[in-house]
Amino acid sequence: IRECVKETIHSLRCEMNINVKTWCCIGHGNANVRAYFEKNAYAPYEVANVICEIDNTKCDIDLSDIQFVLINRQRFVCSTGHSKQLSEDVTKMIQNGLKAKEAAVGENRRVFSMAIARPGSNYEMQPSTEGQLISNKYFLRINATPNGCVCCSTIPVSYTHLTLPTIYSVQISVVAVSLKKK
Repeated sequence: IRECVKETIHSLRCEMNINVKTWCCIGHGNANVRAYFEKNAYAPYEVANVICEIDNTKCDIDLSDIQFVLINRQRFVCSTGHSKQLSEDVTKMIQNGLKAKEAAVGENRRVFSMAIARPGSNYEMQPSTEGQLISNKYFLRINATPNGCVCCSTIPVSYTHLTLPTIYSVQISVVAVSLKKK
């Protein structure tokens, strides 16, 4: 049994600009990563298509990989005001990056299929909720990794919030009800 989605379904977009530096100070230009999602609400075990456009034409260093991680964040608050926050990676996907001075945009964009739950796992997806006592949200983290030593540079990470996937926030929902027979 599935509860119907109570919000408007629309596509999501997040974008990050990377000012690539190696060895703390050597600039290599800028790279841009845009990710689109076909919708903002998913049921458990659905597959989300991530449409990714990467523009590395203004950068003279390769992007070795693009990482997509679906994260579940839960917050619990008791009547005394104490709270506990939990965060868990639900599923992770790593794709090849892009060579320096190249672009994968428009007709050449990349489309990746990402399972909402870990295939073959016992992880049970819970519905998204935003209450005063319990909060359960899903976020997709996108990270592009440049080649070279970036140990002391700040590489932005983009977050998109899925209602149930860089630093920008967008929301995606998982809507489901689980009935267990006793």
